[in-house]
Amino acid sequence: MARGRVQASIREIAWRLDLSIATVSRALNGLEGVNEATRRRVQDAADELGYQRRIAERQMRVIGLLYGGEPVRTEWGSFDSAVLDGIREATHARGWDLTLLSAQQREKADESYRQFLRYRNVPGVIVRSIQPEPVTAVRIAEEGIPSVMIAIRSARPGVNYIYTEMRAHTVLMIEHLIGLGNRRIGLSLHGILDHDHRVRHDSYIEALRRHGIEPDPALIVQASELGSPGVGARAAERLLSLEDPATAIFLTDPLSTVGALHRLLTLGIRAPEELSIVGVDDSDVRKRTFPVYTAVCQDATGLGRRAARWLIDAISGGDSPPLREQMEATLAMHDSTAAPAARAVRVEHDGTRYVKA
Repeated sequence: MARGRVQASIREIAWRLDLSIATVSRALNGLEGVNEATRRRVQDAADELGYQRRIAERQMRVIGLLYGGEPVRTEWGSFDSAVLDGIREATHARGWDLTLLSAQQREKADESYRQFLRYRNVPGVIVRSIQPEPVTAVRIAEEGIPSVMIAIRSARPGVNYIYTEMRAHTVLMIEHLIGLGNRRIGLSLHGILDHDHRVRHDSYIEALRRHGIEPDPALIVQASELGSPGVGARAAERLLSLEDPATAIFLTDPLSTVGALHRLLTLGIRAPEELSIVGVDDSDVRKRTFPVYTAVCQDATGLGRRAARWLIDAISGGDSPPLREQMEATLAMHDSTAAPAARAVRVEHDGTRYVKA
């Protein structure tokens, strides 16, 4: 019966626009062979006739993971791959499929997300956006598309989200370094201060000021690109080259933390005896470093799983209240922190290492 109603609506659109059923079908499904003007006429008629509602009645069993920019790359680290694992686990358990999408795939800037997703037969999306503000997620929500933003929260009405609250545990981690006697604590940030990285920056400042330590701008290093081993290596070099070098460093993403620890090994600097290192972790990256580093951890797989389950329920027409949920971080204490060395280690710009008198 559902199929019959959908076919009838295609015929109605075709009759109204004086087009063939095949042309209308191709336009609605985003296939080639239809010019842009015709595609837009078909979309407008479909909106007017409520075709989106009838697509939902067909129970199309696919959700999208939509990126505001380009889709995930392996060099971005473990967060996105862990989120994908959680989404795949949930979709597989429900008998649904997943497709990866990018907002950059839209043909024109004025193309609505409803049109964009209809081309691809995707009734709802999980939005993953590495932006200072969640512009993409807000616009999708404003168009009434079933959606949930992952890893960021928003006060905007109608925007569903799930994220990890990391502030309290990040403050505790910095206070742990201070309690060991470290007062020259460096901070390494990557190039985009999205919600998570603003929280990590603000937590660092809060912990220092709680203990009467005024943040030193020279100890805060922000890269021009996203986190990577190279970002961490360069941050470590810079913070150790200061006249009054850091005795501990907080790196705000896992790959940068790996890079910093690797650079210390090549410089012959022992962690934590000569420099303490702490970071964040989205899965088990910390367990693959030497030493295993202390980290504020989030369950990225759990974020993906919860977002996918909620979205599938919302698309399926069940009683799904809005999702505005936070998951709690954990603090994993390992082997990368210690009291500062009696004499601080400093590294020249050429890599020469010496101990301050």
